[in-house]
Amino acid sequence: MSFDEIKENWMEIGTTSKEGVTGIRYVRGNHTMHRVMNGEKGIGRFGCDKLGAKLKMISTGAEGHETSTVTIDWNLFDDHNKKMQDIEVDCILEKNQLLKKTGLLLEISELRDFWTNADISNLKKQLKK
Repeated sequence: MSFDEIKENWMEIGTTSKEGVTGIRYVRGNHTMHRVMNGEKGIGRFGCDKLGAKLKMISTGAEGHETSTVTIDWNLFDDHNKKMQDIEVDCILEKNQLLKKTGLLLEISELRDFWTNADISNLKKQLKK
């Protein structure tokens, strides 16, 4: 995701940016690959909050020209006296001098539940489906 995609789509609840998109086509080496588009309506964002109190999202988008780092403290959203748009989220945009491989890394910390090795193995199996 590019910085603009994070700001306009990922940070907004219920956007239709992925609605009607059946997949992504990309070229890897000499092969054209197809990947199913995951995620609609912000469920992944809510899942990150459910798993842990802190999220660091690192996304290299714009064909590898930029890397965005977003840090969220989900506990700040528990203050019912504040509107969501008034809660600050740390966002850093870095222009890459050399092209980087595009992709997304979600680093979830201060986990809300205890995870066993079996839990982690099961999660990995589920994500591979």
